[in-house]
Amino acid sequence: MASSEALANVVLETSDSPLLVSNVDLTEARIGGLGTDVARGFLERFAEGAGLTLHVRLLNGNDSQHVLDAIFKALGVALAQACSTKGA
Repeated sequence: MASSEALANVVLETSDSPLLVSNVDLTEARIGGLGTDVARGFLERFAEGAGLTLHVRLLNGNDSQHVLDAIFKALGVALAQACSTKGA
């Protein structure tokens, strides 16, 4: 999913060993004074709580806010597709 200059892809699957697999490193970035590593922590806990393996790939982007926007938009699309009854 694109957000301005950032483009991210999220793929999810149910798993007995939930985890987050990501090529995104935002440990030094801050948005509004909040460390963006909070987003990684959220995604890890979300994957654990939902029993999912989340594959998060940043395909393009440098601006931390745009990157996070793209990741969460892509997560929303992946969840919507997973919950859809179309084609089932």
